[in-house]
Amino acid sequence: MLNSKSFCAFTILFHSVHSKSFSRQNDPESEFLLPHLTSDFNNGNTSAQLAQGYPQKWGSEELRFQFNDPQVQDVFSAVVTEDEKYLAMLNGSHVRFVDLDTKDVVSTIDMGAPSDTRLPDLVLRATRQGGYDLLSNAGDIFQRRLGPDLKPIGEVVTYPDDRIGAFDNTGRVATTEGYIYDLNNPKTTRVTLDITHTTPSFIRAMSFSDDGQYLSTVGSSADLWNATSGEKIFEFPAERPETRLTTFSPDSKYVAVAASLSHIQLYSLSELSAEPTMLGPFRGLISDIAWSPDSKYLAAGDFSRVQLWKFPEVGLVQTWTTDSSSYTSSSLSWLDGSSKLAFSYRYSWYIYDFETNVKYWITQGVDDHTWDYYGSISYLKKRGFFATVDGDSYVRFWKV
Repeated sequence: MLNSKSFCAFTILFHSVHSKSFSRQNDPESEFLLPHLTSDFNNGNTSAQLAQGYPQKWGSEELRFQFNDPQVQDVFSAVVTEDEKYLAMLNGSHVRFVDLDTKDVVSTIDMGAPSDTRLPDLVLRATRQGGYDLLSNAGDIFQRRLGPDLKPIGEVVTYPDDRIGAFDNTGRVATTEGYIYDLNNPKTTRVTLDITHTTPSFIRAMSFSDDGQYLSTVGSSADLWNATSGEKIFEFPAERPETRLTTFSPDSKYVAVAASLSHIQLYSLSELSAEPTMLGPFRGLISDIAWSPDSKYLAAGDFSRVQLWKFPEVGLVQTWTTDSSSYTSSSLSWLDGSSKLAFSYRYSWYIYDFETNVKYWITQGVDDHTWDYYGSISYLKKRGFFATVDGDSYVRFWKV
């Protein structure tokens, strides 16, 4: 791994396909880590069909990138910019930008964290000025602002003893210590939430409404806040003392709160005092919830299952299940607007296309090794690729 004291330039980071794998010596029953489905996504009475050339496993990707030679228990994260121009990769201390047209390294940025601090994740957000904000958590939050030329502007901004909770659409960040900062003026603009009314007080997850007026927080309590003044508007009557997940619908009509192991509570913002709609039941832990960008669907994952509710009917319309209860379905992501749903299951990615009734499986092989079971996925529509950030510290591009 690299840190700010030992950083040097690497010239090799792009591979067409095929390089060494890491032996995991596990799941020898299949070349692909494919579960046995008891229920699949469908269109009418027709089950989803595999896309041509799929399933695919590591080694059959079109392209792959790395920052430096991967090591076991590596620290690695990556993001593709919204305009699909750059791939940004974090190796724990530096962020490297790759031009996806030329495959050349165009910039390498020191995140400015102390040399003994490993930054585990990368958040990249476009700024109104045409550049980017780079942020990462590591006990403190570190922020670096870049101009359109990918050169740093000003010094590193540090938010001590805090973690990123959520972002709104105007460039504000809410933190798990109960603050809201304007990333354009972080030292002068701050809203404070009063989270000291419970002991111990902590925030586990947060979500802004799309219009930026409200902030939902869950943890030792579940609360709704005025995101401008910091005033608490409503306390959700949670079924358990700890809540884990919350998210607003993109049209700001509903807020979902995973306040128990068995159900999701769905509140209407226009009638908060009304009894919530209960979605479920679930098989124990609710791993993730995700609204479609058009607010027509809410997806939720638990053990070996993904369920999909349609709105405004609030009806369960799709269920994906396997014959095993050993793995959770997590990292739910809507891609290409609301036309594709992706999620992680058993070291693999499943993507379903609602418009074509086609599914994609992307898996690691039975002899591949991973030290991060989740990773992330994005869809590059203009380039025709899925991009997966995988647990062996590679970014892989898969032809759609």
